[in-house]
Amino acid sequence: PAITGTKRFTVPPRIAIMSTALSFNLVPSSIQERFFEFLLAGVDYQLKDGIFYTECTTTLSNVELMIEGCDETPRPYSGEEPLDCTNEFEKNKRYFWLQFSEQDLIIDTRFESSDEQLCIVAFLPNKDDFWVLGQSLYTDYYVVHEPTRGQLKIAPTDLRKKPKMRQDSLPPEDLLNLFS
Repeated sequence: PAITGTKRFTVPPRIAIMSTALSFNLVPSSIQERFFEFLLAGVDYQLKDGIFYTECTTTLSNVELMIEGCDETPRPYSGEEPLDCTNEFEKNKRYFWLQFSEQDLIIDTRFESSDEQLCIVAFLPNKDDFWVLGQSLYTDYYVVHEPTRGQLKIAPTDLRKKPKMRQDSLPPEDLLNLFS
C-alpha cells in the first residue's frame, strides 16, 4: 500500500528488493500505470525511454510504502521482552510505513557544463512484478543488511527529516483487491 501527501492510493502487496546500488526505484508492472498516474498528477513531465523527466524545481508529495516486518526493539523500561523475529516471525509480524520524502523523489542529473534543465523522477517502471527500492528510500534511515539471517533492519537516523516509522494495520482485503 502507498500513500502520497494527503491523497491515498492503495496497491496490492508485492515483493520488494532493497538495493543500495540503485539511485532510483522500480515500480511493479501490474500497478505502474495507476501508480504513475497518481504520483505525477498535475506535474509537467516527459516520458522518454521509460524514464520520467521533469523540471528540477518540481515538488512531488511524499510517498510512503507499508512493509511487513517485526520490531525487535529492546524495551528496558517497560519490562517487555523484545519480540522474537527469527523463530516466531509469523506470530510477531507487524506492518510499518517507510517514507520517500519529497526531496528524494527528484534525482538531479545535471552537470555544470550541461544546459539540460530536466531531472529524473526517482521511480521507474519495472518489467517484472516486484518493487526494487533504492537509495531514495535509504536517505535518513539506518539500514543493516543481515543476509545470513534473511533480515533487513531499518531505523530513522537521529537527525531525521522523516517521521518515526509508524506501525499500522494492513488495509482491508477488499481495498487491496481494487487494484489486483
